[in-house]
Amino acid sequence: MQDALNISCGLRSIEWSGFYSFEICLAPIDILQSRDIERYDMTGVKLSKHLSYYYLEVPGLAEKRPSVLVGDRILVQKEGATQGHWYEGGVHVLRKEEVGLRFHRSFSWASGQRYNVRFKLNRIPMRRQHQGMDSAFSQPRVLFPAKDHVSPEPYPTITEKRLRLVNALIAKNPLQLQAVISIVSQPAGAVPFVVFGPPGTGKTVTIIEAMHQVLRANPNSKILACAPSNSAADLIASRLNNLTSNELFRFYAPTRTKNQVSDNLLPYTYIRNDGHFSVPPLARMKQFRVVVTTCVSASVISGIGLLRGHYSHIFIDEAGHATEPEVFISVKTIADNSTNVILSGDPKQLGPIIRSGVARELGLEKSYIERLMERDIYDIRAGYGKSVIKLIKNFRSHEAILKYPNEKFYNGDLEQCGNPSVINSFIGSPNLPSKQFPIVFHGISGKDDREASSPSFFNIDEVSQVKAYVQALRSDRRFRLTDHDIGIITPYHAQCLKIRAVLRAVADGIKIGSVEEFQGQVYSL
Repeated sequence: MQDALNISCGLRSIEWSGFYSFEICLAPIDILQSRDIERYDMTGVKLSKHLSYYYLEVPGLAEKRPSVLVGDRILVQKEGATQGHWYEGGVHVLRKEEVGLRFHRSFSWASGQRYNVRFKLNRIPMRRQHQGMDSAFSQPRVLFPAKDHVSPEPYPTITEKRLRLVNALIAKNPLQLQAVISIVSQPAGAVPFVVFGPPGTGKTVTIIEAMHQVLRANPNSKILACAPSNSAADLIASRLNNLTSNELFRFYAPTRTKNQVSDNLLPYTYIRNDGHFSVPPLARMKQFRVVVTTCVSASVISGIGLLRGHYSHIFIDEAGHATEPEVFISVKTIADNSTNVILSGDPKQLGPIIRSGVARELGLEKSYIERLMERDIYDIRAGYGKSVIKLIKNFRSHEAILKYPNEKFYNGDLEQCGNPSVINSFIGSPNLPSKQFPIVFHGISGKDDREASSPSFFNIDEVSQVKAYVQALRSDRRFRLTDHDIGIITPYHAQCLKIRAVLRAVADGIKIGSVEEFQGQVYSL
């Protein structure tokens, strides 16, 4: 018995030491990001002045190279004054290729004067991750859930009639319905519940319904809903727009601008007199039933004075795409012993993007949801209904597209259930070599090139072929495709720029980006 106890304690200490190594992982990432931003430093550039702003032209700004946000800091020094004073300016205005800065009144400017420029890394996201990891919250049932954290007794269940589903289609999908019932039936302080599902199985739809039912089941319940990206958080908020602006609040960081936010979400935001997004007074924040934000911005919630446990439930969508420190910004700073945590995502899909080899070796590229799914209580059969539900009905893809990932990653469990008029819409297209197979593999023996000053590759022959496909598809009246129906994925930034340039006159609204930028989004083509 003593040997077993020693082994158990030893395993537990290994778990905790591995968990706290995540803080160490953040250091090499911080160094890499600092080096990245230094690459954009400039010498001998001019500042123009208009009213109280000094404008600096920044090549590549529109492509986020460098990534500059309102509130960031930029240092300038008079050219030639190598030992001279550096003035720190705050970014107040963002335009396509320039930023508007404001400096302390001691800054002296002269027309024609040239300056050296340094970009400063915005360390707020990193500080928030450290804050989350340093938090005193260390509930094993959340960090390292095990069998002894789950009651052997079955949870009390809620009948479908009592649920009064907002989305009636949930009733036709037994696994989605069971996930909703399980989440609503969880006792306070339960282990994290995982809604695991491959692409197109309705994970977000399921947790949105669960949120509605949690609100209905308990008038005192309050929900914090997070996602790794603004686009994923916006999707959650837009699906909850049957709530009033007194019930739902979509928090945006002050660095977000109004033109980046959908008109239908603006009523759920709070904008200061200076035009920047912010949080309302504490008394009003306490009244919202649901607050939606990104994982990183969730730290603001605790920073304004809301007490631990204010939110009965914390939902995290697209959880497989966030690092553990990002997730724990909300969980470890806001949850208490009674807070329930619900994760939705798919650890088989794209995980967190970690550029640091050291951080990867220390385990940072393994997401929180993936780590939980490796624990015994999240075995699909053993934990069914108490800690995990696996969704298997795919509503998005043609069977030919689904076949390989289904066999490779999901044990052949997926069922193709999409609307035939949608999933078969491109069958028979003249662009398909095989008219019944909606996938084209087009090999091109072009040459990979680079611009003189860029490390990123492009292939002009591939760019031309992409343009040809877009023109052919857009001109075919049978499909009635708009720019917003098409997504173009490429791994190289230079390739994105070349494709965007050739499509500007043809289809300017098509989204073009890397795999990470398309995470959680849906396109017809």
